[in-house]
Amino acid sequence: TKNIANGGNMADVKTSVRVEERLRIKIGEAKNLPGRNNSPGNLRDVYCVLSLDQEEIFRTSTIERTLNPFFGEEFHFSVPRRFRYLSVYVYDHEKTDKVLGKVAIKRQELQTYHNKDHWFPIKAVNPNTEVQGKIYLEVKFEQNMDSQNEKLLIRLNECSDLTLCNGCCDPFAVVTVRLTNGKVETRRTKVRKKTNSPVFDEMFSFELPNSDDKYRNIEWGELVVTIYHDAPVNNIFLGEVRVALSGQQQQALIRRRLMRIRIR
Repeated sequence: TKNIANGGNMADVKTSVRVEERLRIKIGEAKNLPGRNNSPGNLRDVYCVLSLDQEEIFRTSTIERTLNPFFGEEFHFSVPRRFRYLSVYVYDHEKTDKVLGKVAIKRQELQTYHNKDHWFPIKAVNPNTEVQGKIYLEVKFEQNMDSQNEKLLIRLNECSDLTLCNGCCDPFAVVTVRLTNGKVETRRTKVRKKTNSPVFDEMFSFELPNSDDKYRNIEWGELVVTIYHDAPVNNIFLGEVRVALSGQQQQALIRRRLMRIRIR
């Protein structure tokens, strides 16, 4: 924010400048993908996922029965936050979607490819080092009939296909809610042993402060669910999801909604 004195006026004119970064990415085509079961005659149904640090931003249409898919799709978007890598994951749409490989570009290298078409080698993805999986959440906003304050109910149903740590996975979740005044409340699930697709089925309740003048401008800020592997010394991060809670439009979007969100 910059203050500008206007002549001898005591009043200052305040102006704000907001810098917004935008990206334009075109996913053209892929060539010579391996066939299913490594047979060139076994074709695939291929789609791509565009991610920032493994957070899915967009995905292409699925091109069926081919090993040389042409997408020709272009994506324009505002960069939501700072990131390290822009990645394109290539998937085969089977009964369970299988990742075939990825292209990862460092943020500082993106300028090198500005307004240029470029072929990138598709590199293998190691499922033991990639954050992966999905989480199933149910979010509800309700009124506390006693205090008349708004409540937020989070039901953590289950996760699927979490990353294995040296061949095993004993996951638990930490549920964090941030308010717009900076206050943070945290809950934790029980540990589920020997599974990378745990069923938690646990409900957590959060409540806004009293709705008098002192707290009138306090609103829900963000929901963060972080998944860890329960290790003897230091718990191992498996991924997290973030859901914005502020604003009536966003609340209307997620109100009483069962969300299946890819972990990143």
